[in-house]
Amino acid sequence: MSIKIATWWFALALMLPMMALVFYALKRVLDFAEKNPQAAIMDGAEFLVHEQIIHGIKGDRPIDTIVTVDHQPDIAIDPQDAENEDPPITSSLEQEGR
Repeated sequence: MSIKIATWWFALALMLPMMALVFYALKRVLDFAEKNPQAAIMDGAEFLVHEQIIHGIKGDRPIDTIVTVDHQPDIAIDPQDAENEDPPITSSLEQEGR
């Protein structure tokens, strides 16, 4: 939009609010890192465990987490079939002979 109008003050007027938002977000991130250095260096799973420990100490109810279960596939695969080549893909029109 600022290229189409070709005035320097309009481009500046569009950039200033965006720059203010970026600096505000950066300030919030740095403030959090200063207040909670141990939490700032953790990844997602470690951070959730840390928060669960903190809430447990305070006596709050625990944070609900989603449990994922790794499981085996329901269909048994014959090792001989796994080694065979897949059949070519055909459309339903080719199968009907059209």
